[in-house]
Amino acid sequence: MEKSPRKDNAEGKTVTLAQASWRAYKAEFSSSFVPTFAFAMLSICVLAVGLWKSWTLYFALPLIELPLFFALQITISGARQGHPFSSKGFFSYFGMYFRSPYYGVYRVIGNVLWAFLWSILIAFLFNLFYVSFAYAHSAVFASGFQKLYQASINLDDGAYAKVLSDNGEVALWYVLSEVVETGGWFLISVFKISVWTLNSYVRASMKRSRFAPRAANRIFMGGYRENRKVILTELLRATWVGIVLLLLGFALGCVAGYFLSEYIDIVASGIAGSFLLTIFFVPYFLIVVELLADRFEVSFAKFSVRFAEDALHQLQANRELDEAQAKDIQKLIDEAKETNRGKPEGNSAETPKKEKDGSQNEDAADDDAESDDY
Repeated sequence: MEKSPRKDNAEGKTVTLAQASWRAYKAEFSSSFVPTFAFAMLSICVLAVGLWKSWTLYFALPLIELPLFFALQITISGARQGHPFSSKGFFSYFGMYFRSPYYGVYRVIGNVLWAFLWSILIAFLFNLFYVSFAYAHSAVFASGFQKLYQASINLDDGAYAKVLSDNGEVALWYVLSEVVETGGWFLISVFKISVWTLNSYVRASMKRSRFAPRAANRIFMGGYRENRKVILTELLRATWVGIVLLLLGFALGCVAGYFLSEYIDIVASGIAGSFLLTIFFVPYFLIVVELLADRFEVSFAKFSVRFAEDALHQLQANRELDEAQAKDIQKLIDEAKETNRGKPEGNSAETPKKEKDGSQNEDAADDDAESDDY
């Protein structure tokens, strides 16, 4: 288990992850502004369509918004090393999201399903307490709820809609129930995917190891589980302001959507509010994640060596490798061990702008050069 990712600086003062990230954010604000602005403009287009037709967000968020976020992540990582922003590079990174070695880097399907299950549980508990309390304390709500229930049993859409239009208390519960369930799904998904942004840097450091995306995800999960407490603690300490902004933006967006519900979907308005209030917090968050990934790089690398050794032994036991293939894999394992030998584990909250060999932006540049035809 790692210690808290802090170190004493040259003046003998303790530097936290949040302080190191804030210093880097201020120093590099000008270089991160242009890609962040491009990300914001493109995202606003996605959200504008989502406000008009809310169902489009189910496709646009995973297929457009997350690849844009991934492109921003790599672009800012490159900007921290002095690489100027280019629209061609930004959109090539967008395409990299769908290709190896970064395909599945945010584990979207698994995280979204996990969030969906939790949102159902949260909505169930909310409805249980809200309906029980309102039913017992308001005759208007009780009468309207009985009519709504009867309409749903009879599959009478007209009667169902009439109850919601005539009974304000039932209509309020209906809106709040939708916001809690769908909003819970969105916010939990954001949290889960935020943790998995670390995986981008882990993938970058393992690119030369030729791990398949599924194996790379297993390595990330294994390394993350070994250091879960420290990673989550430091991440929450450094980004709690962003969490407040995210929740506040969602709440304000939902309130605005409630009064404009004739024209826009309430939850879509909440998602838009979250985005607008956190857009310029995103570069800071990405710096936090990069510094945290650098902090635990050796831990993930050592887990990847153990993972490769276990896989090699299993393949040999099942006689699925010939001698030459086994030697090649063992050579890669030995090279990884040699690379990690002597490196300290988690003794710094700060990292230099110039990364070591195999950094994420260098790998991205390699992919860009190899994929000019795409």
